[in-house]
Amino acid sequence: TDARLELPTAPLSHVRRTAGRTPLTIFRNDQCGEVQYELIAPCGELVNLWHILHEAGNGHGEPQDTGLNLRAIGWSAFNVARIEAGTPLYGIDITDNYLPMETGPWYPRAVSVKKGCYLGQEIGARMHAHNAVARLLVGLKVSGDLLPVAASAVVHNNSQIGIVTSSCMSPMLGYAPVALGYVRRQDSSIGSELHVNAGGQTVKALVCALPFWQKVATRPPDAGA
Repeated sequence: TDARLELPTAPLSHVRRTAGRTPLTIFRNDQCGEVQYELIAPCGELVNLWHILHEAGNGHGEPQDTGLNLRAIGWSAFNVARIEAGTPLYGIDITDNYLPMETGPWYPRAVSVKKGCYLGQEIGARMHAHNAVARLLVGLKVSGDLLPVAASAVVHNNSQIGIVTSSCMSPMLGYAPVALGYVRRQDSSIGSELHVNAGGQTVKALVCALPFWQKVATRPPDAGA
């Protein structure tokens, strides 16, 4: 980059730099259970930025190899990793169909309950004060090997009480099916036994704590070991 790059450490903090001729905003946004940085660049510079990252990541940079060992993974791998980390994605799990507080711990990232007047502020403040929502975003561990797809019904006592918004077969959990979805508040407690429609069948699904899988920090070896 055009200057020494000290990566932002606080969640959602950012720095601005230039890589080649490409202006960048780099911000911290851990969505996949790892330290993660997102790059915002002008659309017309994306191909150039891709080449810069590709060369740097494969150790072909000048004047010396960077050793960054970057690798493109694609949408599918990213989507699996962020679901395993219990991260809802805007446009998929967070849409105009859901109220901010229904996303549980995620809404403070985007909605301020202390800021002055803005469109919708009164409703948001009232919901925050009363802590009253009809449904909540939860994690679901699905029994068996059938995967419920987005829009599959979540059922309790033969009545639909929610909907799946995203799902995957989790490699880190032995390729077990897991899902994110919204369910009635009274059915959202961890350990609640529900059912989902998957592969044309109704299968058991347990509400579980998020993330589904969390990286275990490894302790560095002792000096001299």
